[in-house]
Amino acid sequence: MENNFILNNFNSNIEIRIGIKPKYYAYFLLIITSFLLFLPFLLQYNTTFENVLLTFIYLILIIFLPLKYAVWNVVGKEILIINKKSISYSYNFGFISTNLKTNSFTDLSINFEDLLIEKEQTFGKIYFYEFATETGLPKLIHNTSIHISEENFQAFLVEIGDIFRYSTFSEN
Repeated sequence: MENNFILNNFNSNIEIRIGIKPKYYAYFLLIITSFLLFLPFLLQYNTTFENVLLTFIYLILIIFLPLKYAVWNVVGKEILIINKKSISYSYNFGFISTNLKTNSFTDLSINFEDLLIEKEQTFGKIYFYEFATETGLPKLIHNTSIHISEENFQAFLVEIGDIFRYSTFSEN
């Protein structure tokens, strides 16, 4: 499993761009799914109300289920911006991007969960927590959707440690 991991530190912000380096079968899946998108128009002989309704339902199912994931697996990127007060994130599907969403926190805790070991390399997700002041229980702020290597996580910890040098930050 390979991915693109770009880490930028500017002013008191850290920007992380995580992308997937797809295998050949991801491109094949995207081509097949894209072909399935046009299949109803090729097979439609008469335009009755039932056929138009079935075509509409079919297109909704193809667009929202397999096509979204096929595009994500080929060109998907996740963008994180972290500073002392908030985490902002956005997802990029190549030609469509989600809006930047921001979650504020008072104290930040970060955890790396091992999910995959491939070719003697450990991959996982980063989880960002904030501990509630009244209960002391962790509250999930955000987690990455793309797996990163443990080496990339260690580089991220060095950068975030520089920003939170004299602030509340912990690694769980």
